[in-house]
Amino acid sequence: MCIANKFNVLSYDYIQRFKEPVDLGQCAYRFITLQGNQQVYLKECALNKLGKSKYESNPVNESFVVSLTEENLLTHIALCDGKAASYMGLLYEGECLAVEIAEMISFNETTYTRAFVEYYQTGTDELEIDWRPFEGYDHYYKKDYYLKKRSYGTYELIIAQMVFKDNTVRNAAQSLHLSPPLLSEQIEVIGEAVTIPESIRIIRVSTAEPVKEVTDFAAGEFKNAITLIKRYENDVRRMRKMVSEDNSGKHHLEYEFHSMSEKEKPTNTMSRRIWENITQMEIGTARAIPEGEQAIEKCLQKKKKLGPCKKMQRLVKGLKKLKQQLHNIRSKWYYMSPQKIVAVEASRGLRYDNLRTIMEKMLQRHTCAETKKKRKPISGGQYTMK
Repeated sequence: MCIANKFNVLSYDYIQRFKEPVDLGQCAYRFITLQGNQQVYLKECALNKLGKSKYESNPVNESFVVSLTEENLLTHIALCDGKAASYMGLLYEGECLAVEIAEMISFNETTYTRAFVEYYQTGTDELEIDWRPFEGYDHYYKKDYYLKKRSYGTYELIIAQMVFKDNTVRNAAQSLHLSPPLLSEQIEVIGEAVTIPESIRIIRVSTAEPVKEVTDFAAGEFKNAITLIKRYENDVRRMRKMVSEDNSGKHHLEYEFHSMSEKEKPTNTMSRRIWENITQMEIGTARAIPEGEQAIEKCLQKKKKLGPCKKMQRLVKGLKKLKQQLHNIRSKWYYMSPQKIVAVEASRGLRYDNLRTIMEKMLQRHTCAETKKKRKPISGGQYTMK
């Protein structure tokens, strides 16, 4: 088992799962499963670290508008740390914020996605420990972690996914030099210089309130989409002002947990690159499953060439199995050796590439190709992600 001496987690991911924030010195809550039992249990820790809190003003304001691709998605959207997500059981019956968002976005020859990202921090406080546990009791808490440091602020995100008629139009939109600083202005330029997208999906996330919203617009509602983005941009400014003026300390941004055992030494930890690769495979598999299911439905309706449809059914079954395997790997990340992780990445990577290649060929060659997934937005529809 790989034991790290500390790890970080976005406070939003922690609070969303455990329904309450963490105080300095407090043990991290965990969701665990007992061996041979799939039921999930909440494991609490009674031992807290004692000490004094030291606050430091440490303002950070990083904001930018970027083109999102399948390759850079998890770089620009804050992906949870593998050790933290696995140790705390954040992936049991749930998922990290970044993966929730990623599964809402599709990448194909007709889509173009741009995003506004802001990381706003006002300061940090840290626990200065003035108490040590009795010697000889290390084995009771050496696998527990306490909150050593936390930052205050907010993480803001506005994503606009545009779907165009074909890749020629999409490429024209991508080739534009977008100089306006605001996302709303950039989308307006695309509509004026190239064409209005067939549809737009707007995703809004704020950790300050918190907010998670998804709204879909058809081509005839382009102005409404721009209006909504502008409203969200105003919300970001409001959130920033609210957080900067808040003295209550309730807007937690990120948690840094340390090992309870003072004797614990840092060990080799999993590669961030491998964690992102396996997460990306699970996201890609999750996107492919409904695409295959839609293709199967169309094939069966035609009542012709049922052979390819049966092959697609087997393929979708394989994708579902692979997705579960990938999720299980991520859930057990904290407990797996580096050698095991490398081996698993290689084997599941080959399986993933093979299934996706077969699926793409089937969609191109057979009747099912007519149903290659295109997002059909609900006119003016908005819903909140759970």
